[in-house]
Amino acid sequence: LIENDSGEEQRQLTTQQLVSIGALPDDSVLDSMRSLVKAIVVSHCHLDHIAAVPYLAEKYKVPIIGTAFTLEIVKALVNDSRKKLSLTYVPLAYGKKFVLGKNWSVELIPITHSTLECALVSVHTPEGLVLYANDFKLDDTPTIGLTPDYGRLQSLQPRAVVCESLYSRKEGHTPSEKAAQDQLRDVLLSHDFSGKALFVTMFASHIARMKAAVALGNELQREVVILGRSFGKYVAAAETLGLTSCFSSVTLCVYREEIEKMLKRVSRDPGKYFILCTGSQGEQGSILDRICDGRSAFHFNSGDTVVFSCRVIPHETNIRNREALDRKMKDHHVRIFKDVHASGHSSREDLRKFLTLVRPEHVIPAHGNSLMRSGLASLCEELGYPSEHVHLMVDGEWVTFK
Repeated sequence: LIENDSGEEQRQLTTQQLVSIGALPDDSVLDSMRSLVKAIVVSHCHLDHIAAVPYLAEKYKVPIIGTAFTLEIVKALVNDSRKKLSLTYVPLAYGKKFVLGKNWSVELIPITHSTLECALVSVHTPEGLVLYANDFKLDDTPTIGLTPDYGRLQSLQPRAVVCESLYSRKEGHTPSEKAAQDQLRDVLLSHDFSGKALFVTMFASHIARMKAAVALGNELQREVVILGRSFGKYVAAAETLGLTSCFSSVTLCVYREEIEKMLKRVSRDPGKYFILCTGSQGEQGSILDRICDGRSAFHFNSGDTVVFSCRVIPHETNIRNREALDRKMKDHHVRIFKDVHASGHSSREDLRKFLTLVRPEHVIPAHGNSLMRSGLASLCEELGYPSEHVHLMVDGEWVTFK
């Protein structure tokens, strides 16, 4: 058994069961060449990129390479899985190369996204360079961390780029994280929340946004409280590595009993507290879900406020869960502020700028449904790429560069 974010026990499925329901990738395509796998390289700490590591890594007996923050989260996931794994972690600094074999190496290049220490992965081979560019934006004013390394990207001249496609059809430029924090400041400081409960929810991995929220909670002269195991995991990693020190004065509650004890205190004096908690996607069992279902020591009253500093991830389950959560909050006459957010993904003009800068010979649209990937393919056509150099593929397919 394992605990979910609210501390409830749930049955743990086997690796094969997780593969069968699509929760883990089917890596059987690599069975014939498993001995050739030299490393597992993780580009950033979001769960859709690293959560399979505790279940699949032991098959390969190779080092796991990533930035220090990303690996700290991988270690936490391995610990949560309660698996006794003997894994080798290799923290790799930006711009340094890790040798994989004769004339083979991997390099991490600084890029911005919506968590800390994200990287584009450059694989150097005797036949040319392949750049893995999934989950990124071009943010020249990040509030924590480095700006994209445009100089290094321009120097690569890759044979191929595997590139995200999520917002390839969204015209324009994705705003900076600074713009999102300005939105959050405007919402929290331009309205009167006196005497009422004030909850803010966001993605737990978004340390920069959390840092901004904590500062605003202090400015409102409320006691800042963070609730939820997932928040605790990312905060602990950031603090351990010295990437931020803003959480030292915050009350952090990660387990069910202490969360409920804190919510009981909030219910007695709601205007005293500023609450950061889980539930941004309406997840069942999250703190907001439990409150709305009456399964918590705290109950929403008319005039209480919930700020969603995020957008709904466009998946049927998330959309349905959030719609249900919103209905329940409205039944309690809760004030709701939605989409106080800036995405971590590149829009069409960002992708245009990226491809123009990097100038890959081949482009493999990835990380998106078929419509999104075809959107990136159409952008490549605008940029003059011949169709035989743009590869629309599905899992398990191969492409050979001659």
